[in-house]
Amino acid sequence: MHETLRTTRLPDGGTRTHALANREIVTRMARAEYLGMRAIWFVLAPACVVSPIVWNIADMVFGDLGTGPGAMVTLALSPVVGAASFVMLLAILLLTTGPRHAHRKIPAGTPLYADVGPQWIGFGHGDVYEAVAVGQIDRVRHIGSVLVISGGPTTLTIPDEMVPPRAHADLTERYRRGHTRNHTSRVAPAPACPPPPPHVTFGADGVIRASAIAGPDLPDRLARAARRSPGAYLTLATAPVPMIGVTLHARETGGVTWETMAIGGYMTVMIVGIVGYFMFFGIRRHYRREVRPGSPISAEYGPDRIVLRLGDRVDALSTAGILHVKHAGTAYVLTCTEPVGGFVIPDELVPPQAAGRLRRRGRRRPGDFAGMITPSPASRRR
Repeated sequence: MHETLRTTRLPDGGTRTHALANREIVTRMARAEYLGMRAIWFVLAPACVVSPIVWNIADMVFGDLGTGPGAMVTLALSPVVGAASFVMLLAILLLTTGPRHAHRKIPAGTPLYADVGPQWIGFGHGDVYEAVAVGQIDRVRHIGSVLVISGGPTTLTIPDEMVPPRAHADLTERYRRGHTRNHTSRVAPAPACPPPPPHVTFGADGVIRASAIAGPDLPDRLARAARRSPGAYLTLATAPVPMIGVTLHARETGGVTWETMAIGGYMTVMIVGIVGYFMFFGIRRHYRREVRPGSPISAEYGPDRIVLRLGDRVDALSTAGILHVKHAGTAYVLTCTEPVGGFVIPDELVPPQAAGRLRRRGRRRPGDFAGMITPSPASRRR
């Protein structure tokens, strides 16, 4: 493939590298793409190892396996069987399924092109092209001989030979640990000065307007507040429902068996895993994608509605539909009927005048959200 490499200069000063796909490069890209899905592997690996142990314990307690020497040997070998199953699954994905799918998507001879510039990094094949702004890069990993660059919902897999050596060294050096939570160490660092203070105005129509600029820590603060919302706790509390339902049904139809317990336990673990992933990873990724550092944020508090803008997303909320307001850390969590799930408003967009208006409105209309603000322990100390 090195014989087919060709570079051209882009108008913004960047470099575009052209190449032709072959079987070897596409296979490398496919394996790097699958290995880069760390969250999936972190879930599958424990599940494959623990599931046989749980299954054998359930068989010993509720089934016919018993607790003899043979059962103990089977239980001891359970994690080995689970680990072997995980290794087999990994090998199938990396050696057959992944490359086969990639070869259908990128046949041999397909033009490849990679752009590396001061503002954007992009990669394309044929008529398909994806790019990530340099300031929005979340993670850069070097897997095999492929760079895996993630930013928001986009992940680029670029072969080493299609990245200029200087840019390659800069990216891998800045992200040599694979991931950084300090956004000031990105390829295009944000200005060192803090965001300007919020701007609050009072309109003649009685609307309070607060505007500010998103700081680099805003997505993480919003995610932490959302994890502490009543909706998140309520969703997690529903996890045992399948186990309870299966057990009650089994008692009415002939008694509880280890099969029914295994089914209920499996469904419960799946719910906990999905909710846990969303609470600790999904919400944070969502806010990092929606609210980039330096993007405008604002809130309007009117007589009968609240309008919230976070980055490019604008949502309106009727105050009559708000069920509960909680101050969680450095943000207000509004639980409401529409939109389902509610709002998370950072402290900088809730001036004291707006908070006071919410409380006064709640005293006039019992059951509305204004009189239901629940302060966090930190706000109580203040």
